[in-house]
Amino acid sequence: TDLIFVQSDPPVFYAYFVSKFARKKNIPVSYIIQDLYPDIMGKDKGMIYRLLNHYQKKALNQSSHIITISHDIKNQIIKKGIMDNKIDVIHNWPYEDMNHPSSDVSNLFDPKYFYVTYAGNIGYMQNMDIIVSCAKLMSEYQNIKFLFIGDGVRKMKLLEMIEGLDNVMYYPKVDVSSSYEIYEKSSVNLITLNEKVIFAASPSKTSSCLKAKKPMIACVDDYSDYAKLIKDNNIGLVVNPRDPQGLKKAILDIYDKNVSFSDESYRKIYEMLYNKEKNVSKYIEIFHKLIEKS
Repeated sequence: TDLIFVQSDPPVFYAYFVSKFARKKNIPVSYIIQDLYPDIMGKDKGMIYRLLNHYQKKALNQSSHIITISHDIKNQIIKKGIMDNKIDVIHNWPYEDMNHPSSDVSNLFDPKYFYVTYAGNIGYMQNMDIIVSCAKLMSEYQNIKFLFIGDGVRKMKLLEMIEGLDNVMYYPKVDVSSSYEIYEKSSVNLITLNEKVIFAASPSKTSSCLKAKKPMIACVDDYSDYAKLIKDNNIGLVVNPRDPQGLKKAILDIYDKNVSFSDESYRKIYEMLYNKEKNVSKYIEIFHKLIEKS
């Protein structure tokens, strides 16, 4: 083996034992952080956090090089004492196979409605509460529909929360090949996370939303690099994760055309950060350098 490539899924202990083995065998390790554990738990106290963080730092130190999928994750790793020059940021690109059979997704979208869509994992980190609270605040807007598409551990809880809401629809998880069609047909795509989660994970749907050239509303911490990326490049709006009234205002600003976003802005950021060919080349270049040094 000339190089070991290990990702953060399974988390922490897997990467720790792989990097420890590789170090003994003098094999370079490229550690790719998709989700940063235990930071993604949203807690920074307690025995479990300290134990997981201890082994995470060991895995990071034992690795030859680290690749993260966002600058927010990189900054968190630096806070753990890892040198900046050991870390590169390479964003995840979108699913690109457009040659898939037609799906039932098209039937979800009626042209007479304005669709505010959340598509993705319905879990503990994804902050379904702000969307449901906002939907309740906007029940009087008959032309605006909230659409949830996905599955996850909080699915049943979500279905309980939206029961009786006429302006909310739910559709089960679809094949990844249909995701682009969803983002493209939606009027607004929601990216919602609980507070501080953005510093340990990066929403993979960002690249697909950009490719679809549709505005995003991100409910994330305002001081994150991710929020700065959206605001500075005019590709969407940012709302505090605890502010359903703020989410309502953002939706209405886009619905009433009080704000506008250009296709050129979407294209520019997509090509700069999420282009598959460019980002694959970055991976290959890093792998070659690691092998040459070993």
